[in-house]
Amino acid sequence: MRWKRVVGCRQRGRRTIYLGCRQGRFLSFTFSLPRTLGRTISIFQNSKGPVTLSNGLHSFQAPTRLFNPTSNVKVSSVACGENHILIISTTGALYAWGVNEGFRLGTASHKANIIEAPVRINLPHSRRMVRVAAGSMHSFAIDSTGDVWGWGLNLRGQIGIDIGEGGYGEIIKTPRRVSAMCEDSLVLAGSRVVDIACGEFHSLFLLNDGRVFTCGAYDSGQLGLSPGHILASVNKVHHPLVRVGIAAPREVLFPPPPHKQERIIGIEADSRRSMAWTGSRLFVWGMGNVGELGLGPDIDEVFQPTLVDLAGWKPVQVSCGGQHTLALFT
Repeated sequence: MRWKRVVGCRQRGRRTIYLGCRQGRFLSFTFSLPRTLGRTISIFQNSKGPVTLSNGLHSFQAPTRLFNPTSNVKVSSVACGENHILIISTTGALYAWGVNEGFRLGTASHKANIIEAPVRINLPHSRRMVRVAAGSMHSFAIDSTGDVWGWGLNLRGQIGIDIGEGGYGEIIKTPRRVSAMCEDSLVLAGSRVVDIACGEFHSLFLLNDGRVFTCGAYDSGQLGLSPGHILASVNKVHHPLVRVGIAAPREVLFPPPPHKQERIIGIEADSRRSMAWTGSRLFVWGMGNVGELGLGPDIDEVFQPTLVDLAGWKPVQVSCGGQHTLALFT
């Protein structure tokens, strides 16, 4: 399939600044100037009610205010998982709600499998969060110092933490520091993670120098690593119930840019595919058997970053759903 333009609703004084879609659900956040009202559009829901609010509603057909107008919570970052949502306030507080299976919400104190209203998630040392990311059953947050925190399902190494011989790392119940993706690690060499994108069982990390790292499942090419690179990995996750994944984040190599100063500025992932873009080019890799890669009807799987023909359009943001892709272009 090729890219198609979508004409959405427009409201005076507001513009879309975030697109989010995950497994058939779509969210679009708009903020009134100066970004004091967070609003969501939720088109499709399943029976588990992943964006159920405190008023008991399970689906929305029109823009709906997320928090009560009298609330002091102002949204700065949001991420949609398969059946859960994460939000960071402008004060750096982390909130989560939805299905807590696999401890994807990062709270071990709530026994309920479904949390229907936003609850605050406490982090060590009262860290101030600046960005969140959510996969099917795993989650991340980046704090103001550049440290990366991960929690949830880690069966295939998608959080970037080794499972360990005793299997203690199969599920991370509360936020844990992902040392390999923190500024003081040998891999980052002083750089820091500025964005994270999550698929079903894999994750992408974008650094401030434009490098991209991936970890987790690689059975459909979603890590963007060459077969030789995967086989040469010295840190693999072996588990009797799942296929092999790579727990130690590895760098993704892209075709040389037309200009030396051009670098990757955005990443996105879902299910078994990944995307990354510069100010003028969009790369895709992984599986897209119903055209979601945007490479045409004859290509449904690629194992390394592949350039998409944008016909002169420049990518601003891309968001991947279960079997579809949304993008903003200029």
